[in-house]
Amino acid sequence: MTDEINRGHTIASDGVVYLTDDTENNRILVFEKEDGRFIHTQTFSDIGIRPHYIVYDETSGYFYALSSMTGELYVFSREKNSTRMGLKEVRSIEKLNGVYVRSFTIIGKEIYFVSGNSTIIRARLKDLKILEEYPVSPEIAGMVQLTKIEDYYYITISTDVDFNQDYATFIRTKDLNSLASGGYEDIYDNFIGGGTPYYITSFDGHFYLTEHRIPGHSVWQFDVEENEIVNVVPIF
Repeated sequence: MTDEINRGHTIASDGVVYLTDDTENNRILVFEKEDGRFIHTQTFSDIGIRPHYIVYDETSGYFYALSSMTGELYVFSREKNSTRMGLKEVRSIEKLNGVYVRSFTIIGKEIYFVSGNSTIIRARLKDLKILEEYPVSPEIAGMVQLTKIEDYYYITISTDVDFNQDYATFIRTKDLNSLASGGYEDIYDNFIGGGTPYYITSFDGHFYLTEHRIPGHSVWQFDVEENEIVNVVPIF
């Protein structure tokens, strides 16, 4: 797609434009696809510190990009009947300034920030007003992503609170309030285990898990049926 990105993490699209985070250069790059090739059309510089995660939210029609070290959420919108993107606003949570947060999850009108300061934060999407915080235990404090699937919150763990990847795993719980007391189920053995699970996404009726540290198992496809993990397949 491009060689202009330094350690980019995610890509998001509304079907017309494609936005990617250029993490180490603190930028967001915009692409369009013409004749099967991606064309770099816009660059947004000075996007916080290490923008680490970007999604397109179909409900609002906005792209949301997270500066992983400043607690800032950059909101981008596409001009009507155009492919030009604009920076609509920057929302922030002061409590996360200086805290490493790897992602967020939008559920309805709320947004969840995974623990970087040993708590998961649930906030109001429109202004990031904190609604609730869920403390987590030290061994799962280095969370990557939280995803709600049926009755469970599925959470990938990269490190413990001291950034030790030996604690990397994949867990789920029905109640976020139980995480501090160990009230969760480790489900990483469904995916062999031993690596570092990272992001989760879904499309085409399946869920996809990315991970690193295990050669030959970078992307997994899986389904969830009546809260059971089934049809786990390594695809890349």
